[in-house]
This record gives sequence, structure tokens and C-alpha cells, in this order.
Amino acid sequence: MPFVNVRTVKGLLDAQQKEQLQKRLTDLMVEIEGRGNAQFRPYVWVLIEELDASNWMLGGLHPTAANAANIQG
Repeated sequence: MPFVNVRTVKGLLDAQQKEQLQKRLTDLMVEIEGRGNAQFRPYVWVLIEELDASNWMLGGLHPTAANAANIQG
């Protein structure tokens, strides 16, 4: 039973993006670990943990939605 844990900065992903990420990660785990067997799907756990920006630092800066958008272009 795979467990995929994604940690991200709170507020960077909206509800639709989080759901899409969970579905696509599930699909990927079914494809790779489940060897394409659709019966493997109910056993795939995907958790998205959103943490305050103050708990993260990248390049000496705390990430925000604004500077993440600048990185993404």
C-alpha cells in the first residue's frame, strides 16, 4: 500500500490543483507500482501537507505565492 506525501507552502495550490495532483500521482503509482492493474488504485494514498511559508526557506528567502509565480514565469 503506497503512501505518497507531498509537502508544499500553504496557499500555493488551489483546491483544483491539489485534486489534479492527487489524481495524477495516483495514476502514476498505479502505472508503475501497480503495473497498470486498475485494482491497485484503492490502495494508493496521496497526502498533501500545506505548511506555513515561515517553515520553509529557499535561497535565504521564505517562499510566497508572489515569488513562486516569479520562479514559474
